[in-house]
Amino acid sequence: MINKEKLTIVVILYNHSRYLKKITHDLSKQTINNFNIIFSDDNSKDDTLEKLENILKSDFWKNKILAEQLSVHNSNSNRGIIDHFNYILSIVKTEYVFMISGDDRIHPKFCEIMYPNLKKPYTCITPNQFRINNQDKIIGKSSFKQINCFSLEKIIKEDNFGIPSAGSIYALEPLKKYGALNCKLSNEDDQFLFRSILNGKRLIIDDYIFYYRVHFNSASSWHRNAFLPKKIIFYKHQQEHLNREFHLKEFKSLLEIKGNINLNKKNKILDLIDERIWFHQKKGLEIDKLLPKKGFYKIFKEYSLRLRALKLSLRFYFGCLIRRLFN
Repeated sequence: MINKEKLTIVVILYNHSRYLKKITHDLSKQTINNFNIIFSDDNSKDDTLEKLENILKSDFWKNKILAEQLSVHNSNSNRGIIDHFNYILSIVKTEYVFMISGDDRIHPKFCEIMYPNLKKPYTCITPNQFRINNQDKIIGKSSFKQINCFSLEKIIKEDNFGIPSAGSIYALEPLKKYGALNCKLSNEDDQFLFRSILNGKRLIIDDYIFYYRVHFNSASSWHRNAFLPKKIIFYKHQQEHLNREFHLKEFKSLLEIKGNINLNKKNKILDLIDERIWFHQKKGLEIDKLLPKKGFYKIFKEYSLRLRALKLSLRFYFGCLIRRLFN
């Protein structure tokens, strides 16, 4: 029997026409079907909706997924990633929500493995994940030991704050309690995680049951620098997504909403967040000296750094060109 109050899977679509068959196939192959499905399209410019309509009409899909479990939503204008998430949170009614990009994939046992953990005190359940390319070939993985994160202080001290949230199932109540996501922050991951652990615990699942697709048009930007040294990729990514002022203001407001946190603990949490953000921004500012600015002629005054920056810049832009040609 379907428990409609437990889990909703939301497939986030934007120009994902070429990947629709794969994600719909993964959903239809789940070993249990105790979930609702929402396809939410953010005004795609390709034929995503047309292909989706044809897939959902097929006998194969109808035999696997009941009509009462399914709904399709389409926007008349492009909201952008954060506003799209806010819209999704406003329409989901179940206890837990799993939001997956239309180009990612899940293992047939994803729901079977995750479902037993959809209970208190867990408000964020994250599986280990493989990274795949456009040909579904595994090109990397994120490996984390199973751990219960009991407090915000612990999750930041142990540097688990940056564990990818892709593939996570969230309890809906904590997300809605703190209002809409802040559109001034370009990274939604920290916002989802922060809201979740303020009212519960995070659980990391050992199983590799989520597949994050890496390609030039992915939402994240780290892969676009695939030809740069790893440290530069990491700190450049952090510099782009971590804004100290906005983050602190946002997290402070969430702590105020939660209440029942004494001043010392609140200050300690904010200090830990500030320390972490500033650490990455400081490193980002340092490493930024090795990254190209607005052109090859205004890179650096020092000759050695100018040559290094030029080399990195060429590798980066030619790398992007190669990836566009072969993906």
